[in-house]
Amino acid sequence: MKANYHTHTARCGHATGTDEDYVLAAIEQGFDELGFSDHVPWPYQDGYTHPSVRMRVDQMPGYLNSVRALAAQYKDKIHILTGFECEYFPDYMNWLADMRAENHLDYLILGNHFDHDDEYGMYFGNIRTAAQLRRYVDSAVKGLETGLFSYLAHPDLIQFTGSESIYRREMERLCLAAKERNI
Repeated sequence: MKANYHTHTARCGHATGTDEDYVLAAIEQGFDELGFSDHVPWPYQDGYTHPSVRMRVDQMPGYLNSVRALAAQYKDKIHILTGFECEYFPDYMNWLADMRAENHLDYLILGNHFDHDDEYGMYFGNIRTAAQLRRYVDSAVKGLETGLFSYLAHPDLIQFTGSESIYRREMERLCLAAKERNI
């Protein structure tokens, strides 16, 4: 089966085209399944939104409605799923679980870009030290332990330039944690 479950939309600020463009391209390429998983809009109390990383909270209903309308429109040509890509932000895990249930999402992806939040947290793509690498793996494992995520996206975000043995040890720890949870 040809499938892609890591599809963003222009709402996140770093993708282009219409939602339907992605569906038509997937059909043209012979895909059986397409999962939309734009970056979740965290409900920060102060309204902060990282405009080049994720959609705004007020865009979420339009995103869900668009994906579901496309799923109905193209149901005879491709199976379309609805989800989000999310970090492990401990303060928002209860909100995320409730939002997932309320919106009847098909899945969530753990895409751990930032530590704790994307306003003040460290960007994991800038990891250089062994301690920072351990922090990334610890955070990702905690995210996997929530049971909210179907899979872990792009651990290749890490640009660690330190000891190869430390890198291998930490990434093996992450892989084993995923394997233990059948993720």
